[in-house]
Amino acid sequence: MVIDSYSFLKKIIGRNAYNEIKEYARKIIPIATCILVALWVLSFIFHWGFISSLLNITTGTSLIFVAYIIGLIVLLDKGIDVVLEESNERYSRYTFPKEEPIGFKKTIVRGVTLVIFGFAAIILSNNYRNHYAFECETFLVDHQHQIYHLDCNNRCEIAKEADGLEKMKGYEIEESYKICYWCEEWAEDAEDEYNSNRYYRK
Repeated sequence: MVIDSYSFLKKIIGRNAYNEIKEYARKIIPIATCILVALWVLSFIFHWGFISSLLNITTGTSLIFVAYIIGLIVLLDKGIDVVLEESNERYSRYTFPKEEPIGFKKTIVRGVTLVIFGFAAIILSNNYRNHYAFECETFLVDHQHQIYHLDCNNRCEIAKEADGLEKMKGYEIEESYKICYWCEEWAEDAEDEYNSNRYYRK
């Protein structure tokens, strides 16, 4: 008689893949969590472009963070003990019972909840890294008109004609100030051009 833990997520992912992910997660997740916590603590204290670059790599929609969330979900998932049945398949000697055991619905609730929290973590961390990137960026601030210009946009005629622009980082700019309309349009066009060239670069 072989007993194994059984859950909704394990049923979806597959017994072998689930166990393999959980094994790696036990080793990697604690270290990765310490690194992420350290980065977030530093981001609250300092406004450095280096930290922003690391957050872009390790949080939000990056593959590293998505893999981290998947590993964390599997690590936190808990199943119920069931007796495995003999399997006729070549790749697996044992399989889970065909009928859902008592308590299986609880694992569904737990699994779905973990997945929802995982998606929320990805979205929230993505918003945070974008906000932190803005705080680290340098802008040219026009206090008279309460607007700010992108420091990297040399084509903005409004910035060229303005007097007394002050160079400031994003976190130093008052929340009531708005970005220059032409700078915003230029940034959107530059981003679209970059995304387009990523796939058509020779």
